[in-house]
Amino acid sequence: MRFYQSTFTSLAFLALFFSCSKKDHEVQPSANCRFVGKSYTAKQISYADTVNYTYESNLQYGTEGNLSKITVVQIAERGPSSAFPTKSSEDENYTFKYDADGFLTEIRRHSLTLQQGNYSYNDYPFYKKGNIEVNDITTFNYNNKLVQSSSNKTTTVVQGDNYAPKTYETELSKNYEYDSQGLVQSISQKSENGSESITYFKEGKKIFADTEYIKYDEKGRVIKNSYGNGQIVIEYVDDNITLVESHYQSKLVYSERRSFDNHKNPELLIPSSYKGIPDNIAVLRTTGDQNNMVKKTITYPDREPYIENTVWKYNANGLPETSTFTVDYPGNIVTQITKFKYENCN
Repeated sequence: MRFYQSTFTSLAFLALFFSCSKKDHEVQPSANCRFVGKSYTAKQISYADTVNYTYESNLQYGTEGNLSKITVVQIAERGPSSAFPTKSSEDENYTFKYDADGFLTEIRRHSLTLQQGNYSYNDYPFYKKGNIEVNDITTFNYNNKLVQSSSNKTTTVVQGDNYAPKTYETELSKNYEYDSQGLVQSISQKSENGSESITYFKEGKKIFADTEYIKYDEKGRVIKNSYGNGQIVIEYVDDNITLVESHYQSKLVYSERRSFDNHKNPELLIPSSYKGIPDNIAVLRTTGDQNNMVKKTITYPDREPYIENTVWKYNANGLPETSTFTVDYPGNIVTQITKFKYENCN
């Protein structure tokens, strides 16, 4: 279970989130309801370590309901009784800019991570005390109220101990083509290393074509991913991932089964669709599932199952007020309590 996560979602990741249909028996929040953040405290106890986590996010919206600012603060600390005590704290913020007509023109992210303990980053030397600063800017260019191109540049500066700081840069650009009706026909993407990819559309809908390695279902979701002697199989029910199986040389490596309730995933309230942009921009989403997971069971051929349980408490609108996540497994005991925040949901 990874608690301490980087929350920025690059444009390359957006394809993981699909549009989801609503089920008739779901409890739906009011139309103007907004998700404005969450906070959690967590403790993970292993054989030799205890790690404490804290997290808080706050989202601000403009008058038209578009995101204007996001702040996130998170801390992970392995105590002094540990053989390798560490502490990492990250402060990050997003700002969203729009033109006079309400079109998104820029997303800017800045984060600063302070670290004490034993850390490494890419090819930078190991260090005991340091910081990582990230500046990430995505800009959007329009013509006739349709985005024509976007560009993303991420600059990461690492400095530890008495070593000289080192800068890492990545770039990603997108170009959009439309038909005479203004429906997107293709999106081409290129990174700083020269790699390119093109996604095609028909009547504005993404075309998913099976390959030798990847198979899709009728909704364009990956159901089989093959690599070398390995294979991942994925099953869905009501737009939730309910089964993931990993095989290697035709033998089961693990099987992961997930069960969900019928309440709306609150992160789906975070805006991901912007006018004039045909693909989604998903920020701060940790899952693309439609509903909230209550149990995950991972089974292995040679050891006992690993089970995660989550108990949800809901308000009258069917949105979660709190969740309590637990794992009780030999060598790994985890408890995480999360509180959710909303506005205009009455």
